[in-house]
Parts: sequence; C-alpha cells; structure tokens
Amino acid sequence: MQKLLIKLLTILVISYTHLPVTAHAQSDTLLRADSLFDNGKLNEAKALYLKEWNVNKRYSPRMLLKLGYIEEQAGDIPLALYYYNQFLDLTHNTQIIPKIQELSEQHHLKGYDFSDIEYFFSLYRRYYYPIIFTILLIGLPYFIYLVVRALQKKKWGSRPLGFLAILGVVFLLNNYDVIPDRAIVMEQTCLMNAPAAGAQCIENISQGNRLTVLGSEGTIWYRVLWDNQTLYIRDKNIKIIRDSGQ
Repeated sequence: MQKLLIKLLTILVISYTHLPVTAHAQSDTLLRADSLFDNGKLNEAKALYLKEWNVNKRYSPRMLLKLGYIEEQAGDIPLALYYYNQFLDLTHNTQIIPKIQELSEQHHLKGYDFSDIEYFFSLYRRYYYPIIFTILLIGLPYFIYLVVRALQKKKWGSRPLGFLAILGVVFLLNNYDVIPDRAIVMEQTCLMNAPAAGAQCIENISQGNRLTVLGSEGTIWYRVLWDNQTLYIRDKNIKIIRDSGQ
C-alpha cells in the first residue's frame, strides 16, 4: 500500500515539476527540503517547507503533495487531507481525488463527495487558457461577420444573442466563484445553530470532516453546510482550503 502511495505521489509530482512556486523561482530552501524529503528525513523537510510557506509565502504543487504525504505518515489525517485538497484547488488535477476519497473512507470521514459540477469546473480551470483561446477563435470571425453586416446596414436579427451568451458565461466563470469554498475541521467541536458562544450545539463534529463554507459571520464565525443544514463553526476549528496561510 505504501509503495502504491509513493508511486501515485511520484507521478503527480513529476507532472508538476514545470509549475512555478507561486510566481517565484524555486528557492534554495525548497531545494534543500526536497533533498531531505528524498533522503527520508521527513521532519526536517517539513520544517523547511513550512518555513517557506509561513515566512516566505512560497509554495508549489510538489510541496503540497509532499506535506500531505509527511502528515499522512505521521498519522495526522486531517492535515494530510488539507494539503491534498490544497493541491487539488491549486492545480485542478483530479488524479488526486481517489487518494483523498480513499483516506476519508478509511477514517470514516464525510464531505468528500465530488459532484459532476466540481469535476467540470476543475477541468475548466485546469484548461482555462486553451478553452478561452478556442472561444476567441470561434467568436472572432463571427464578430467580424456581425460588424460587416452592420456596415452594410443589414439587420442582425437574433444572431448576436448566441455570441453574447458565450461571452456572458465566460465572464461569469472568470469573475465569480461558482463553487463554494471547502474547509477541513481541524479540531473536534460543536456545530451551532447561531454564530454565538451561547447558541445551541446541534452536532459534535470530529476532525478531518470536510464542510462547505457558505460565508463568514462576524470576525470569528463561519456559516457552513453540513448534512443539508446551515450551521455555524468557529474559525479557529477549521482550515479553509483556498486560504494559503497556516
């Protein structure tokens, strides 16, 4: 099993060796951390990875995979799932999803079902530029055609509507988060019926489960979806997957 995991992580790491480290060049610290990781010195590698993330604000897909592996070997499943989910959000590489679901099933955790819509948007974000380029190639001749008809003072009819619809969908997908954020529960806690310390505890939730984040409430509470219920949780008890901070 461990050999299979290492093979999977190796394939994913190789696939992303060409990606930049959050718009920075690969640093000497990350190179040293990678060397320590390759030599089995996982704790020392972890310390350097976290220094890069927390202090220098550098991280890469490879680093997220390796941090996930380190935490998984250490038995910290919630943190391992957090890093694997961060990798998925950063790269939109759905190859990691079976690994995430395998871990969640082994530890009886909920919230890791990936819908068809999530798959679609992962593919859309991963292939964003080819898709946009294709749309432009299709749309440009059509736009020229409409301009020519306008210069000839011919009626457009309903022809522009399809073109405007495509532009509208691209604008929507590019400027708005259609898929809500997710969060990993890092400490066993209560889900409350209101964003207040004195509110009623509706359900105890264990660490490692994944929640859908609907929004923030004040400065310390989040409104979340759990078992088709809208409930509230303290910010200190979760890690938002799209939040790159520690």
